[in-house]
Amino acid sequence: MNKRFFIFQKAINLFKNFIPYNICIINDSVVDVYRSAKTNSERVTQTLLCQEVNIEREILGWTKVEVVDGYIGWVKSDKIYKTINNPLPTKVVIKSKMKSIFSAMNGTSIIKEITLGTELPVIEKINNWYKVDLTMNRIGWLEDTDTLETASGTHILKTTGIDFVDTAKKFLGVPYLWGGVSAWGIDCSGLTYICCRVNGVDLPRDAQPQYYSISTSINPNPSDMKPGDLLFFSSKPDSKKYLNLISHVGIYIGNNDFIHASGSIGSVTITSLSDEYFTKRLVGVKRVFEN
Repeated sequence: MNKRFFIFQKAINLFKNFIPYNICIINDSVVDVYRSAKTNSERVTQTLLCQEVNIEREILGWTKVEVVDGYIGWVKSDKIYKTINNPLPTKVVIKSKMKSIFSAMNGTSIIKEITLGTELPVIEKINNWYKVDLTMNRIGWLEDTDTLETASGTHILKTTGIDFVDTAKKFLGVPYLWGGVSAWGIDCSGLTYICCRVNGVDLPRDAQPQYYSISTSINPNPSDMKPGDLLFFSSKPDSKKYLNLISHVGIYIGNNDFIHASGSIGSVTITSLSDEYFTKRLVGVKRVFEN
């Protein structure tokens, strides 16, 4: 009987060692997500500080994860913090292009720079300063300017097309980076994805899924379009034939112009829809903000 009890207790202890952490969090400002477990493979997207990820498996310093935008890929294992702590009830969303986190309230010592779209758990607020949880038992302080406070686990309230455009314009001049979603580098669908996200609309990460996820189509005529409408382009000039080849997306800003992250120019820029290259490749216009 004692022997059976010993074996049973040993099995319980062994099982405890394999109980998964229920929260796995990104612990750096921006973390690359790769297609394969090697840094020379394709960067498929990025994930931001304090975003939760679902872990699939770990191997040789790499972890296969599903990130908030739905992508599955590989990140360096040391970029993930595993915890069993319950989330704090309030979070603060960064709405400025970049923001500094300080070591103390009213401090001058910057401990980290973060980018638009980062969501941080709030420990407390004192005057116009947030004390935030940076994971791994680290705390920081940031000013409340250009931020949004909301309850953890809730969606950001939807704003307007003008707000969406204003958010996108903050990225003007930011370098083009394949798979990027941050102020250090961003691609075309990363721009629409992250700017929509902080304005209360969750889109898929890539251009073609974004196109098919939005139900409201608009006549591709400037007189019918509003600032904030999304413009989708194919990779070939006869756009009507190539709906399955959507490879680029931009944001209409009015006056026949749109803002986009351009690989050929190498940065986020504003381009005229009169540009023949884009006129021939325009697949469709979709509306995500009604006002």
